Amino acid sequence: MAAGRVPDLSLILACYHEEQILESSVEAILKVLRASRLRWEIIFVEDASRDRTRNLIKGLLARHRTLPLRAIFHDRNMGRGRSVADGFRAARGRVVGFIDVDLEVPAHYVPACWQAIADGADIALGKRVFKFSMRGIVRYAMSIGYASVVRRLLPVPGVTDTESGYKFFRREVALALVDEVQDPGWFWDTEIMFRASRGGLVITETPCLFVRNLAKQSTVRPLRDSLHYLRTVLAFRRRVAREDGGGPESARYWKEQGTAFARHYDRGQATGPMRFVRGFLEQRARILDGWLAVRPGMRVLDVGCGHGLHLVSMGRRGARVTGVDISPGMIAQARAALIAAGIRSFRLVCAPLEAARLPAGASDLVLAVGLLDYLPAWQTAWRLLATRARLGGSVIVSVPKRPSPFFFFRTRPGIWFRRVLFNLPPIMVTATRAELDAAALGAGVQLTEVVACQGTMWLARGRRVR
Repeated sequence: MAAGRVPDLSLILACYHEEQILESSVEAILKVLRASRLRWEIIFVEDASRDRTRNLIKGLLARHRTLPLRAIFHDRNMGRGRSVADGFRAARGRVVGFIDVDLEVPAHYVPACWQAIADGADIALGKRVFKFSMRGIVRYAMSIGYASVVRRLLPVPGVTDTESGYKFFRREVALALVDEVQDPGWFWDTEIMFRASRGGLVITETPCLFVRNLAKQSTVRPLRDSLHYLRTVLAFRRRVAREDGGGPESARYWKEQGTAFARHYDRGQATGPMRFVRGFLEQRARILDGWLAVRPGMRVLDVGCGHGLHLVSMGRRGARVTGVDISPGMIAQARAALIAAGIRSFRLVCAPLEAARLPAGASDLVLAVGLLDYLPAWQTAWRLLATRARLGGSVIVSVPKRPSPFFFFRTRPGIWFRRVLFNLPPIMVTATRAELDAAALGAGVQLTEVVACQGTMWLARGRRVR
C-alpha cells in the first residue's frame, strides 16, 4: 500500500495465548488479503499473554517489514473487547473489522464482509454455520443456548449470532460505538450489536462455516461459564432498563402495545371511553398542524414518532424526516406509512432518546409529543432534545399539566381506572406553568407559545437560543 493512502480495510487481530496457532493463522490471512484487490492493514493487539505470543508477533513484524503490519502491546490483560476497541481506535481504514485468530471461521470470508459494507451496510458480521461433531458438542450446545437467551432477553432484530468473532464496521460507526460499550471482555460482542441495533444502524449477516480448531486448547468451563453468561446478560438487561429512562411499566407498554394504541386512537377506531382520548388527540393534532410549518429540505427530528403520523405529514411537504421510537412495531408501521406516501428521504431509529446516535445541532425542528410524559427525568430529556436542534431552530414538546381537571387519573386508584378504561400506562410526571418555564430555560429554549390542551397537557414551542 502506498504511503499516506487510506486503507480500504483495517483488520484487527486480538491476541491472547495464541502461541499454538498464531503464525499459521497469520499466513492464511495474508494469503487472502494479498489475493484481494483491497488496500489493507493488520493491527495486532497483544493482551499481555503469558506464553510466547508477544515474541511471535514481533517476529512476524520483522519478517514482513514491507507489509502494513502494526502492533499494540498491553502491559496488563484488558479483555478481548477492550483489545478490539483499542485496535479500532488505532485503525486508519474506511472499514474496520476483527476476526478470531484461531480461524474457526476461515479468513476467506473477509472480502465478502467488506463488500457488504461497500454495498451500504453499516455493520457486517459472519453468521456462524456450525459443522456438527461429537468432539465439539459442548461448545456447540453453549453457543446455541447463549444465542437463544440473547434473542429472548436482548433481542437484536435481524441478527442471529451476536457473539460471532467476525465483525466489520464502517470506521465512523465503529468509533462511535466503542465509546458507548462498557464491557471489556467477551460480552463486548453482544453489547456492541445490541447498541448498534438500537441506534438504527443497518446490519447484515454473511453465513460462514464454523469448524472447531482442535489445535488450540479450549479454556471454556461449561457450568461456570454458562452461569456467568446468564448473570451478565441479566445485569446488562437491568442496566438497559435504567438507561431507557421511563418507568418500567410505561416503557414496556409502549414497546409491546404501542401498535394497539395507534389502532384504538390515532386511526379512528376508538369506542366507549376511548372516544374521550380520541378527542384530546384530535385537538392536539389541530394545534400541531398550525405549528409544523415545514418547508422543502428542512431537517426534522420526531422523537417518540409512533406510527409516523407527523413524519408523513411533514415528509409530504418536502422535509427530510428522522423518527425515533422504542417500539419496533411502531417503527415498522411508520416505515410502511412513509413508503406508502411515496416519501423516500427518511431515517427511522428504534431506540430510547439516550441511546439513539443523533447528531447535535443538525435539525431545524425537533418534535417530542407524548414522550416527556413517561420520563421521570423529563427536564434532562428536554435538554438533550434541544441540543439536537440548531441554534435558532424550533423545539416543540408536550408535558402533562398541573393542576388538571383529570388529576384523579394520576392518583394511585386513578392509575388503575386509566388502565382499565383507556388501556394507557401511568403518566410519570406533571408540571406547573412555572416549572415548564424553568425547564425550558434550563434546556436553552426560549418559549414562543404555550397552549393548555383540554386543560390536561401543555403544548410548548420555542427556539433554541444556546
